[in-house]
Amino acid sequence: MVKANKAPKAQTAKGKDTQTGSVSTDTEIESGTETEVDSPLPPAIRDPRLTALLNVVAQMDLPEQAKMYEVFKTALDSHLAETE
Repeated sequence: MVKANKAPKAQTAKGKDTQTGSVSTDTEIESGTETEVDSPLPPAIRDPRLTALLNVVAQMDLPEQAKMYEVFKTALDSHLAETE
């Protein structure tokens, strides 16, 4: 009885790193399914929850953004009245 020939195994990288020069160290992992808008927010806005909220609003059409403006203005006016 003769055994069938096996296909040769493909070569691997063998653990050698050949990349030199400028190597990116940006390893930040993005999560979620929403895409972010490419418009920068003022640097003073640092709370990630507020950033995420504004990114969601930025993806809405103009009439929906106008509604969100009214919601935000009402909430802000109420908040400012409480702090006086």
